[in-house]
Amino acid sequence: MAESKKPTQRDVALEAGVSGKTVSRVLNNEKYVKPELKERVLTAVKRLNYAPSLEASRLKRNRQQSYQIGLLYDNPTAHYISKLIVGTLDRLEDEGYRLAIECLPSRRAFPDARLEPKLIERTDLDGVIVTPPISDDIDLIERLLESGKLVVRLAPHREKQLTPYVSMDDEQASYEITKHLMAQGRTKIAHITGSGDHGSSSQRAHGFIRALAESGHSAPDDWIVQGNYTFASGIRCADHLLGERAQADRPDAIFAANDEMASAVLYRAQHYGVEVPSDLAVAGFDDIPLATIIEPNITTVRQPLERMAEVAAGLLVDLREGRVLNSTGVQAREVPFSLIVRGSSALD
Repeated sequence: MAESKKPTQRDVALEAGVSGKTVSRVLNNEKYVKPELKERVLTAVKRLNYAPSLEASRLKRNRQQSYQIGLLYDNPTAHYISKLIVGTLDRLEDEGYRLAIECLPSRRAFPDARLEPKLIERTDLDGVIVTPPISDDIDLIERLLESGKLVVRLAPHREKQLTPYVSMDDEQASYEITKHLMAQGRTKIAHITGSGDHGSSSQRAHGFIRALAESGHSAPDDWIVQGNYTFASGIRCADHLLGERAQADRPDAIFAANDEMASAVLYRAQHYGVEVPSDLAVAGFDDIPLATIIEPNITTVRQPLERMAEVAAGLLVDLREGRVLNSTGVQAREVPFSLIVRGSSALD
C-alpha cells in the first residue's frame, strides 16, 4: 500500500486561504502577522497534522531576506501619499513585510537636481516601489537596478520594459470623461493639463483630444492650458479661460486634469458670475475628498490609488518570493478606473 503523502507548507497555505509567506511567518513565530491570520494558519496546521521539515526550516532561516520594502515618492499632495501608503501597508502587513518610506527632492523645486535616495545605499531592502512622477526618472530607475534592487513602478509612461509595473489607463479615462461632457450637449470644451513631468498629464490630454476628434470637434490652442496639478495653477488657468479677455468666446465645459484644478475652476466661475453647470460644466480627475465637499460636487474619474499600491506591493512580494516569474517579459498589472458623474456636469 502506497505511503500517504505528507502535507506541505503549500497545503497549509491553501487550507488557510493565506500566502505561503504568512504560513512561514506564523510557523517561525515572527512579528507583524495579524491575529486572525495566525489563528487560521494554526487551525489549518492542526487539521492537516502538518509537521515542518527541519531541513527546510534551516534553509529558510539562512536565506538572506529582510522582509522590508522601500517606497519612493515625490508628490506634495497629502491625499495622494496617504492613499499610496495605506494600500501598500495593507498588502505588506498580510505578507509579514515592513515598509520604509522616503520622499525625494521635488524636480519642480530643483529641476537640475540629481535624485539620490538613501534607499539606494541600503542593502537590507527586498525591493522598492517607485511612484509617479519619479517612476519615469529613467536615470534613477537604472541606478536602483544597478544597486541590485528589485523595482516595481507605479504608472510609468517611459521605458516600461525596464521593470514590472502597475498602471491605470489615463488616456481612456480622459477620453470617457470628455465623451460624457459632449453627451451633455457641450461642444466648446477646454482642458487644463497637469504637470509636464508627469506622464499622466500627456496621456490625459491625448484622451481629451481623441474624444473631440472622433466627434468632429477640436479645441483652440489657447483652450488647452498648462497647469501643474495645484489649486493655484487652476486659478491661473481658469482666469485665462473665463476672465474678461475670454468673455466673448468662453468654453461651455472645462475638463481639468485633476480635482484640485477643477475646484479652482468652480471657485473662479463664481467670481465671474458663470453658473455651474448651466453655463459651464466642470470635470476633474482622481476623486479626492475635495470633489465631494465643494458645491456643486465635481464630476471626476476615480483613480484607485490604494488598489494600485496594493497590487504593486503584491507584485513585488510575489516576484521576491518566486510566486511569479519575470523571465518571459515584464510583469504588468492594470487596475480599472471609474467615471463618477456629479452635479458639476449633469444638467438633469
